[in-house]
Amino acid sequence: MTKVDAINSNAYSPYSVFGSLAAYTAVGAGLGLGARYVLPIDVKKEISDTDRKYIMAVRREAKNEKKVPIQAIRNLEPRTPAQDVFLKWVDGQAATTNQATKKDLKEQMRSMIKLIKENNLDESGKNELRNIISQVNSESNKLAKQYIDFRAMKLAKRPAAAYITMGAVIGFIGGLINKVITG
Repeated sequence: MTKVDAINSNAYSPYSVFGSLAAYTAVGAGLGLGARYVLPIDVKKEISDTDRKYIMAVRREAKNEKKVPIQAIRNLEPRTPAQDVFLKWVDGQAATTNQATKKDLKEQMRSMIKLIKENNLDESGKNELRNIISQVNSESNKLAKQYIDFRAMKLAKRPAAAYITMGAVIGFIGGLINKVITG
């Protein structure tokens, strides 16, 4: 009598099926954990009312931080031409709305270029104007960095268990389908 190889092999052992399903589940859980960091943040779902209040406070504070150096430039008695151009530009921008669009930004740049040409700023005056703008924006940039750090912290607090569970379930189902199809 000949032996049948299928009976002596572990090819159809329930342990091999469960072992491979466990491997698929573990791989799915690992991919789910990776998805936690890869998937983009859905802003509408993840920003709460508290976050919106925080964003508005950051914007108000950034606006207030810009007012301090601008007021300091206004209080200078002998001002340079670059400082005069900057103040004229700021006064012209005060009339615009808070929500700047691309069209508004292009218009702001055009008005700055127009003021530079009208006041005949030379290269050193243009450099001074750039320095003034960067100094005024430095404080608001610090606040923007704080907001970015806040959002990064928010991302780190995404619930890992949901992503791991979702990945494990998908991995298990994928492994089950693979075992059913391949036999």
